[in-house]
Amino acid sequence: MIKIDRIYDIISHLLIGSITNKESEELEKWLAESPKNRDLMERFMQRADMHQMLMMPRAHRNGGIVFDDGNGTQEAIKLRYRRRIVSIRMQWKRSLAIASVAIVLLVVGISLWNDYCKIVAPEVDQATLAVMRTSIESGRSDASVTIRSRKGKREDLSLASSVNVRDDQALTKLYQSVRNERLSESENVFAESEELLADIVTHHDKEFWMTLSDGTRVHLNYNSSLTYPIQFVGDSREVYLEGEAYFFVAKDRRHPFIVHTRYGDIKQYGTEFDVNTRYDSQNSTGVYGIKGKGLAVVLVKGSIGVTPIGKTEHRLKPNELAVISEGNKDLNVATVDTTPFTSWNTGSFAFEDCPLDKLMDVLGRWYGKKIHFADESLRKEMFTGEIDCYEQLDHILSSLGKSTSIDMTVEGNTIIIGK
Repeated sequence: MIKIDRIYDIISHLLIGSITNKESEELEKWLAESPKNRDLMERFMQRADMHQMLMMPRAHRNGGIVFDDGNGTQEAIKLRYRRRIVSIRMQWKRSLAIASVAIVLLVVGISLWNDYCKIVAPEVDQATLAVMRTSIESGRSDASVTIRSRKGKREDLSLASSVNVRDDQALTKLYQSVRNERLSESENVFAESEELLADIVTHHDKEFWMTLSDGTRVHLNYNSSLTYPIQFVGDSREVYLEGEAYFFVAKDRRHPFIVHTRYGDIKQYGTEFDVNTRYDSQNSTGVYGIKGKGLAVVLVKGSIGVTPIGKTEHRLKPNELAVISEGNKDLNVATVDTTPFTSWNTGSFAFEDCPLDKLMDVLGRWYGKKIHFADESLRKEMFTGEIDCYEQLDHILSSLGKSTSIDMTVEGNTIIIGK
């Protein structure tokens, strides 16, 4: 930390035009260290006697300048004679110094503000990008999109009805096509109050990876829908989810990202998280200590706030599960292994000494199947291995059956597990 006396001297050199490059760097660093430093600088500049103080030797800053060389009378006369020349010269130097300080403060302020306002795209590793490509190549990526116009309260104008898209690139082309069409129709030129919304829907055994206008990545699971503006405007970024989605949110401090659901809202503070509006512990094993039906939110990285409708916000920590029950809208929170809730997002399911009921919970979620243990004693059978989530379910169950000597079959919408 730079001492205040040192800063005082640097400002003095700045005002009289003798500041060095090194001193300029020190001053800029000091101003960037703390808002208090910038406030102190402003107070320096606002003092009526600040310039006189800075010109004094440090020993005389609280008193007056002593001109005593044994010829006091003669020196006083010389000072009176030269007063006007010195005064003009000092005024010029002071004006230049004030302008220099103002420029320094402006540059530092702009730099800090730009850093605060900067939008940072989420980091997506190569493994995740490979999963995205596999999803497209395997034919699992598919969604239907409807684009509509919202002008004020009116939201019923459909501009593109149930257009099928297979990847994010096709979605972007659709947006551009609709925009161009709207702009080419002179009678329908965009009004300032008009906003384009997209409703994207996945169906059974399908998923979709997409990028929102701010750079946020969304992985939409099967039988899910997301409503969002094609271009975010206003003070926040708001989307509406039904089903399940994994979010890699772009960092933007000035515009919070909010996921609305019929159970409540999720507000991010820079994060990765999974949201599932169809949580049902009775359709899985219910081994996580939170039974019931409703909304499940799992935080992987960062921080989020979960707010049930009509209630206060609760902040989650990484590796926490929050469930809002369908009946009374109560919020329950537990620390969990996030894998069963988020592994569908990674392309493969890795397990180590995992109880069979947890493993089947993952498969049930991914393939949209209920789980039934015909033999309850099999729940705690341990499993270690890796499962390709793009493999056919019959093949997966067959391989599991051979490795565990357990019979696993699919009957309708239910996986039956027995000996």
